[in-house]
Amino acid sequence: MKKIAAFILFTAITMISFAQVRRNGTATNLPSASHDAQKANAKKEAGGSRLRQKQMMHQLHLTKLQRGRLKEMHQSAKAKAAEIKNDDKLSEDEKKTKLRALKKEQVNNTQSVLNDEQKAKLKQLQSEKRKNKKDMPEKEQ
Repeated sequence: MKKIAAFILFTAITMISFAQVRRNGTATNLPSASHDAQKANAKKEAGGSRLRQKQMMHQLHLTKLQRGRLKEMHQSAKAKAAEIKNDDKLSEDEKKTKLRALKKEQVNNTQSVLNDEQKAKLKQLQSEKRKNKKDMPEKEQ
């Protein structure tokens, strides 16, 4: 009985000594906690555009048909952009020019899918986004 009690006590002490104290969502006793937080922020920023896109689609109250058409157009534009980027025959300036033209085409196609109310709402959301971007302090690099 003494051996079992000693084993349980030893196990409990060992588990407590290896426990990590978490405050504000980060591990305080890990040397790589700041590195992990930086990686998490990078993932948030990478996925942030996708999240903003979903939020915008929700705020515009798109129909299933509109969502489907926008998704098709986005996938098509993404494939065209990949083709342009991987085309070794084009110079960097030509690639930039073609990508800008593709972006303008994508914006026009998006506008063609939206009704007048949705266009106005999109314009409002974009201006708010630009305003917020200007108000934010520059990130340290």
